[in-house]
Amino acid sequence: MRKNKVVGLCGNYNSRIEDDQMTKSKSLVTSVVEFAESWISPKPCCSLVTQISPCDRNPYCYAWAARKCGIINGDIFKECHKMVDPQPYYDSCVKEACACDMEGRFLGFCTTVAVYAEVCSKAGVCIDWRTPESCPIYCDYYNHGPDCKWHYKPCGTRITPKMCNNHPVAETFSKVLEGCYANCPNHAPYLDGNMMKCVPLSECTCYYNGLLMQPNEVYIMNCGQW
Repeated sequence: MRKNKVVGLCGNYNSRIEDDQMTKSKSLVTSVVEFAESWISPKPCCSLVTQISPCDRNPYCYAWAARKCGIINGDIFKECHKMVDPQPYYDSCVKEACACDMEGRFLGFCTTVAVYAEVCSKAGVCIDWRTPESCPIYCDYYNHGPDCKWHYKPCGTRITPKMCNNHPVAETFSKVLEGCYANCPNHAPYLDGNMMKCVPLSECTCYYNGLLMQPNEVYIMNCGQW
């Protein structure tokens, strides 16, 4: 539809590369710089916008942000300070938390502190900083049955259940990433990531061609349709 109907920095779409560097005045040039400069707009593409920091835009949020983000420079992360400089993360936290008109009051604060905690974990310092009052993670959401108990781990765990899909990445990342981890019992040692529960191997589900297949379920393809 657009063939032979366009011009500019992306060429003219005529399936010939030798005439793509056509200037705005329809002159063929070999210099890439000359070609690019010919298409510079004489007018600004957009009006100048002055960037205002969130703390300047919402000065009433600054005191709260500075106090909350002080956790990064405080005693809780003390062991990590000598491994990872906390100041850039504190500054970023205050800026994010000041955006309280865009849910930054909690979301930005928790996200930034979690980033610093993750960097500390990778540096070999595990920080258990979350509390029920400050950025909690509710792993109990997955504890619906008696066979699988989920628990929060601030820095992952080396004891991970076998996965139904036997994904090797899961164990690698669990050594440094915080999150909810399952403890599977001996009679149901496999974690079914599709159902988020522990099961014996015979009850594992799987995806095939975008369809979730239950154990012992068989699909037969006939003439291109299921």
